[in-house]
Amino acid sequence: MFACDNPKSASSHSDIQINVHIHTTFPPLHKY
Repeated sequence: MFACDNPKSASSHSDIQINVHIHTTFPPLHKY
């Protein structure tokens, strides 16, 4: 979906981890 610094982490961890990462990187793009 979004360009992450750790794509491996996003693929390994649950969707919650992805949400947290997106929220930290792009707060206005993703609703926490």
